[in-house]
Amino acid sequence: MSARIIQVRPSRNPRWQKQGGWEVFEAEGVCPVWCGENARQNALDYAQQRPGYGRCDIQVLDES
Repeated sequence: MSARIIQVRPSRNPRWQKQGGWEVFEAEGVCPVWCGENARQNALDYAQQRPGYGRCDIQVLDES
């Protein structure tokens, strides 16, 4: 059984980049974005809640 991969990363969308947006990418069409001072932490919190009962790997990609 393979694990699902969830990426937490700075937004690639120019609209959200200007606002310091962080996105949680699960699959095409499943990519909520958080903006603001706590955006990175909010995105991480969301990603940690997503696995439920299945196997899941969370990858955190930074700006660099």
